[in-house]
Amino acid sequence: MKAIIITLLAFSLLTACTNHGKKVTSKHIEMFYKDGVTESQAQQAADILYRLDSDGSSESMSKKSFQLLGNGDTITCKMVVNEAKANEVPDQSFIIIGNRISDSAFNGKPVNMVLTDDKFKPLRTIAYAKLSAGEEDNDFGEKITSGNVEVYSLEGVSMDEAEALAKFLEKEMAPQTVISFQLSKEADGVNTVKMASYPEKTKDTPEASVNEIMTKMSQQIFNNTPVSFQFADIRFKPYRTYTYNP
Repeated sequence: MKAIIITLLAFSLLTACTNHGKKVTSKHIEMFYKDGVTESQAQQAADILYRLDSDGSSESMSKKSFQLLGNGDTITCKMVVNEAKANEVPDQSFIIIGNRISDSAFNGKPVNMVLTDDKFKPLRTIAYAKLSAGEEDNDFGEKITSGNVEVYSLEGVSMDEAEALAKFLEKEMAPQTVISFQLSKEADGVNTVKMASYPEKTKDTPEASVNEIMTKMSQQIFNNTPVSFQFADIRFKPYRTYTYNP
């Protein structure tokens, strides 16, 4: 899931730059570094953050500021954040970022993440925890992809249904960037489809459009059984629900 990309959208521009070390950039990512971190390591870290944060939207391309510090056997990565937005993001998302930086730039050395204000003053620290392969997405379900659509299926959902849903959504939506969905089956037989999204970007979605796509899902994928479509946050916690009963 592109949870990391969505998470990074909360980070804001560094406004004061004094004694923060040398700097490298990767497009809109600026990375300050000092205390034993090399230019090559800083550049590799900046490059991986750029790849994680570039989804093609104007919001993702706004400048974001980071700082790497070498502290013996552990690296500290500071990132400037909007504190209110960052408080809504679970630690796991930052642990994932730390793992990506660790693997790409520091040969597996632990990388602690420190969320800061725009002067790199610490607000919150997330200690490094090594993630096993695939662990980033285990809590979302098993993943099926079709183009830029990824569908996570929970227990009780057949892989045929998950694959059919992914292909259907890719055809219907033709997204230019990755969109994440989660499919589950409720005890009463309702097929629940959750879409990871931002409320401000979905608030104007016409209800008629949602009803139309639910009808097609029911008819083409779920053998004319009920469908619940939910707009959800990046952890698939729903904030708006629609239902279709054939």
